[in-house]
Amino acid sequence: MIYLFVAVVATEVRGQEIFPFFNWSLFSAASNPKTDNVLVIRSVDGVKLARPTLFYDMGRRFSAAKRGDSRVAKATDQLRYAVTYHDPAREKQLRATIETTFMGEADQVEYDLAVMAYDPIERLNSGAILARQTIRSYRKGER
Repeated sequence: MIYLFVAVVATEVRGQEIFPFFNWSLFSAASNPKTDNVLVIRSVDGVKLARPTLFYDMGRRFSAAKRGDSRVAKATDQLRYAVTYHDPAREKQLRATIETTFMGEADQVEYDLAVMAYDPIERLNSGAILARQTIRSYRKGER
């Protein structure tokens, strides 16, 4: 009872919680911003998209996107690593994997490897993206 009284009084007097003793909203806020490596699709089978679209938002076109296949994100992270650390052989291998395994339903795809920054809560609520920087652009099948 005394513990509860101290928690309420401390919160009222100081206007904030006393971590770690009295923290009612421990996980109610996310660190900002977060960055992810993403694939951004620009065209499919010669048809330019109205606006560049994230791979995972292309569920009507690619089955891996519809399933939310986590291997796409892992391959994308590895591709970014290969580009950043100048490993063309690994980059070529990863592109082949991405293009055949995850984009296999299309003959031609123009896409970008990009870094996307966003506030996780805003992205969840509204889909808002703070920034997107293209690292490299590709065309399926071109080496």
